[in-house]
Amino acid sequence: MSYVRREDVVGKKAITPEGNSFGEVKDIAFSLDGTVGLVISAPSGPDVIIPIKQASAIGEFVLLSSAEPIATAQPVQPRSTPPAAIPTSCPSCGNPLKPNAKFCGKCGHRLT
Repeated sequence: MSYVRREDVVGKKAITPEGNSFGEVKDIAFSLDGTVGLVISAPSGPDVIIPIKQASAIGEFVLLSSAEPIATAQPVQPRSTPPAAIPTSCPSCGNPLKPNAKFCGKCGHRLT
């Protein structure tokens, strides 16, 4: 059994059995039942997922034995970073701060 790493396929052009360009491999996806697929950006529409079993050869290109997608890839929502904690007291002198203060009203310490 030979394994394929993500680096081996991402960025390569996917070619149909007829020799036409199908799109570019953007990522690898897997389902909870263990099915692995290639996320391919298709120039004619949304990204699609092709089962890895349909890749008959991987070299300079990814040669597909069939270009029938199993799913349309859903866009991944970027993770939001939590907002930075706003201090309620001055880190320099401990004086209570007003909301959205940029400087401490007592010692002048810069807060942003």
